[in-house]
Amino acid sequence: MNTLKYIVSSILGGACFLGLFGGCQSLDENPAGTLVADSYFSTEEDLDAALTGVYAQLASNRWGGLGHTNIWVPLMGADDLTSQAGKPDYVQFDTFNPSSTNDGLKAASWTAPFRVVFAANNLLNNVDNMTIAESAKTKAKSEARFLRAWSYFWMVRVFGEIPLQLDNTMNYNLPKSPIKEVYTQIIEDLQYAIDNLPDELPASVGRPCKMSAKGVLAQVYLMMAGYPLNETDKYALAAKEAKDVIDSGLFYLLENFADLWKWDSDGNPEILWAIIFCNFNDCGNQNMNTFTGLNTQPSEENGWDQVFCEIGFFNRFPEGPRKDATYLTLFTSRTMVRKRLGRKVLSSIRS
Repeated sequence: MNTLKYIVSSILGGACFLGLFGGCQSLDENPAGTLVADSYFSTEEDLDAALTGVYAQLASNRWGGLGHTNIWVPLMGADDLTSQAGKPDYVQFDTFNPSSTNDGLKAASWTAPFRVVFAANNLLNNVDNMTIAESAKTKAKSEARFLRAWSYFWMVRVFGEIPLQLDNTMNYNLPKSPIKEVYTQIIEDLQYAIDNLPDELPASVGRPCKMSAKGVLAQVYLMMAGYPLNETDKYALAAKEAKDVIDSGLFYLLENFADLWKWDSDGNPEILWAIIFCNFNDCGNQNMNTFTGLNTQPSEENGWDQVFCEIGFFNRFPEGPRKDATYLTLFTSRTMVRKRLGRKVLSSIRS
């Protein structure tokens, strides 16, 4: 995947950005034009609407985005999960034989993150032209850069070299950037977020604070320390960022592991940052796997029989309350399952 062709239809298909910027904007006849006219940004309310639009891209597409079962596709390469022949997109990764034609992979790990990137770029490339308080500009830029960094971090781990799009031009033939260059940009964005996000936890669940960005940066350094960059000096940097998060006192482990998955778990102190899907979508839709978890339920419980635990991994898992909270080995009814798991098995992507 060395171009941005896969996001063309989702970005431009409706002639507006999902209606999230206050309605459709006039399109420049030049196909290399900006996504949204510069004149749109004039007030702090406009800027807040644009920032809300960046967040909305995280959960905008129930049929293939980050909230859909497709988000599982690249995760199937781990040793704790497996699937079955009826889910070929999953099986490709489960058998270490992925293809660039994998529709699930493209939808949730390419198109969806790039939607966030383009929405963030739209804000970042227009905000400094506004005649509003600098503090409002800085706040919006720090959140937009955090979201752009998170999106690129997801994609670089899945695809490796990817196009590094930082402006509003629609260059569908943008060449891929080296992995190191992508990580450099991710670190730059996260460092800006660390320098400018608030120290305290935001009142609105789903918004990052300084320690949220430090937690993600710790993950970034850990990934850089391993394959394919193998920059082992990054282990020390990861430890430093992680210690800052621990020492902040804002985040800590719950006494009961099972409490993480309850319906009212949004904003619990183990979550550094989370995508709160239900703020933007109809969470009752069964394809929003983040709400129902149907693909992990067996057909006997009206589930989809798509994702299973590797039996070897299950057998090696130490007995105890954590295992009991992670796996259900006895099903009696779908109602019981939802009650026990709090109906929110995968309510968010946790940092």
